[in-house]
This record gives sequence, structure tokens and C-alpha cells, in this order.
Amino acid sequence: MKTLVCLVALAWCACATKKPILGESPEAQKFAPLAFLVGDWDGQGAGANSNGSTGSFTLAPDLQTHVLTRRGFNISGSKVHEDLTVIYLQGNDIRADYWDNEGHNIRYQVFPQPQVKQVVFESNPQGDGTQFRLTYRSIDDDHLELKFDIGHAGADLQPYLNGQLQRRKK
Repeated sequence: MKTLVCLVALAWCACATKKPILGESPEAQKFAPLAFLVGDWDGQGAGANSNGSTGSFTLAPDLQTHVLTRRGFNISGSKVHEDLTVIYLQGNDIRADYWDNEGHNIRYQVFPQPQVKQVVFESNPQGDGTQFRLTYRSIDDDHLELKFDIGHAGADLQPYLNGQLQRRKK
């Protein structure tokens, strides 16, 4: 019985002292609602604009957790798409800047919704009025749902691409 009590106590201590995935700095704590996205992900697109695409992304803390860096890769037919997103703090807000190999640059405001383990990246309208919304929703610890919507300012954004992602096993 003493052995069992000791094992339970050790297990509890290990869990209680486990550091958060992003660390314990004040900056890292502000990114905590995005922690479920940290890792390596593989996925497949669905919907009219997916063209059977497959892709992956990695999201990791960078610069001592002052930013999060997302690198994405997607293949659709013979087309290869690469992108980079840097997620950062601006005052009390979370922002993200996106660039890709097609010449796009999108500036997002990030809206974590920790109660439903979801995060929404929403852009202001671009010069031509185009607006973007990217949503990640956790299905469970190893699966995500992705939605990407496009539209024009003042109109409802329309689904452009959606997909399912699975955490890459180490």
C-alpha cells in the first residue's frame, strides 16, 4: 500500500510541475490559448477549391516565445504552395502576418476562443476590399478542423477551403 501511495504521489508531482508547452514567461502565457496548435500537422483539403490538395504545417515558439512561427506546405495537382506566418503580440492583442510564394501578404488580428479550443485569424479588408478569415478548431488533441473563408468588406465571407489535419506522430 505504501508503494502505491508513493507512486500516486510521484505521478501527481510530475503532473503538477509540468511546464506549459509554451513556457512560463508572460509572453508565453498570452499565447496559451493557441497552444493546442503547436506541433507538426498533416492534412487533406475538402470542398470545391481544394482540388484534392494535401499539406502540412508546423507551428512552433520562436525568439524565446516572443513569437510563434507557422510554416506551411501544400501540393494541389502540380502546384506547390509554401507560406510563412509570424504570430506576435501587439499590446494586449495577438496579431499575425502571413506571406506565401505566390506574393500574398495578409495581416490578421487573432481571436482565440479557448472555451471551444478554437482560434480565428481575421484580416482587415485589403486594398481591393478582399477580406480573409482562417479558423482552426480542435476536434481532439491530435485532430484539427481548418476553414478558410474569403469575401469582400461588407458582405458575408464565403467558404473557400476546408480540411482536416492530424498531428504528426513522432
